[in-house]
Amino acid sequence: MLISPPAVAPARANAAPAKGKTFLLVHGSWHSSAHWQRLAPLLSAAGHAVIAPDLPGHGLSARFPKSYFQRPIDIAAFSSEPSPLASVTLDQYVSAVAESVDLALQADWGPIVLVGHSMGGVTTTAIAETHSKQIHHIVYLAAFMPGHGASALDYLGAPEAAGGAFGPLLLGDPAKTGCARIDMRSADPKYVAALQFALYNDVDPPTFQAAANLLTPDDPIGHFATPAVRTLAKWGSVPRSYIRTLKDHALPLALQDRFIRETASFAPDNPTRTFDIDSGHSPFLSKTQVLAEILLEIASA
Repeated sequence: MLISPPAVAPARANAAPAKGKTFLLVHGSWHSSAHWQRLAPLLSAAGHAVIAPDLPGHGLSARFPKSYFQRPIDIAAFSSEPSPLASVTLDQYVSAVAESVDLALQADWGPIVLVGHSMGGVTTTAIAETHSKQIHHIVYLAAFMPGHGASALDYLGAPEAAGGAFGPLLLGDPAKTGCARIDMRSADPKYVAALQFALYNDVDPPTFQAAANLLTPDDPIGHFATPAVRTLAKWGSVPRSYIRTLKDHALPLALQDRFIRETASFAPDNPTRTFDIDSGHSPFLSKTQVLAEILLEIASA
């Protein structure tokens, strides 16, 4: 877990000043808290606390199929081996983020701005429903914002998702492996280029290589298939913003806009504030300063 107090970032956690907020950053599929490392100091330097937990099965809790380490890889074995993360659930993701909410509250830090990137939006939606009184604002960063009763898989099969470039990168049958599996160590230059195009199309090559090396190959399938629960009284009462990524190849802009439209119909009295970044799917790496400025503007409201 990344914990960054305001202005400085020592290993221990210090209290934020009274006017500061607490940014709780929730990463997306295959990612970890490490991918927020460029953004966190900018938020902390502006007087805010930052917490970025690793979701179960990611970061230091990542677990790998044995065939992943066999190089040259046996692609047939790698594509069929059951994932050691197959049993990880959305409830476990929510529990992990709830621990960070409790940490911020116990430390008496500032109000919580909950930020979810990509599939992290599924988890932040659940947290905003179960902890609506503790969340000051929820931010969807190129993220899934599923409607009540809908799962991420429902949206991935929608027409608005047709332009997504990530589907062809998935290896094996998720129903059999229990995960969405990728190979960021692939020796196939076409596969590597496709991975960069999908996730990091506007990231410089050295940063792409470093970021890709920090990905875990398996993302548990459970949270993809779990229907969202959101009510007007809880989730619908929390102020929210959506940051659209205009050059996104992983989560097409058409799908981002569908999330916003559906929410406008669901909670018309609490509209979603929208912001645009001229970036690919990962502006925390390619447009870090711009993203930080948007998040600081949201926190100041």
